Amino acid sequence: MWLYLIYGFFSIASAKSEDGITNDPNVMMIRARIREHLQNLKVRFPDLLGRAKIVYSEDTDYAWRIIVPKSIWISVISQVAEEQTWSNYKNEAAKNKSHVKSGFDRALHRVWAIMYELQPLQSIALRLNAGAGTKRR
Repeated sequence: MWLYLIYGFFSIASAKSEDGITNDPNVMMIRARIREHLQNLKVRFPDLLGRAKIVYSEDTDYAWRIIVPKSIWISVISQVAEEQTWSNYKNEAAKNKSHVKSGFDRALHRVWAIMYELQPLQSIALRLNAGAGTKRR
């Protein structure tokens, strides 16, 4: 699962079992391309992630990761959902100076544009023809 949060971008996957082949559905890897994104999570959720070690690997597509029990990750995600108050994610994320410095905020706009292309042009035309009575959500 990919998650774009105000703390950064994360790829979440089940961790490998001790055999190194199968996945353990009870252990999660929170992976990041930028170390500071994991640090942001640790700072925001010190009781849940503060003791988790950020592991580096140059042999993986996501160089940085934290490995935690799934129950911990569920608690983090639940709290993230509870704190949602903003109406524009990209603007909220851009308030974080490290995101601006790292180029994360610019990357969010590029991702938005790419995903916008998936929206069928027909739905855009229908919306435009519907007139001013249509509200954005």
